[in-house]
Amino acid sequence: MLKQVLTLSALWAWYVFAIGSSVIKLTPSVERPVMSVLRAATAMRLAGDTEATWNAFDRVFDALLNKRSKTTDEALAVLLSFYIGEHAHEDLTCELVSRGTRELSFLELYRDHQIQIAAPIQALEPDEKRAHYDGVIASIRAREQCARER
Repeated sequence: MLKQVLTLSALWAWYVFAIGSSVIKLTPSVERPVMSVLRAATAMRLAGDTEATWNAFDRVFDALLNKRSKTTDEALAVLLSFYIGEHAHEDLTCELVSRGTRELSFLELYRDHQIQIAAPIQALEPDEKRAHYDGVIASIRAREQCARER
């Protein structure tokens, strides 16, 4: 269930979403990279699928995928709540699986709780969101391997 809390404009809105019992407000260090990717994905959709818009999105998204820190681990887990494109979703899923057990606590947290964020893209519906998180969590627990295309 997606609940609109405060409309800032036709494009930007505050959303509280998911299926949990409490709301999590992201720290600025996690929210910044998440918002960068979501803004780039929105710009790509609004401007159309051109080489320039894909390149701009890829620069932002790849920078996050290639950075190794606790903050980026958390940001990647948050991004699983959004549809950012089929190819990007596959890369995100693969990266989460390849990072392994260090992602589990973040994946379980964001699967089970609501997130408050000024998102230019709607979050996944709760059932779809849970299925995505459960699939990644199961892959990590099964110690599956994944290497994304670079």
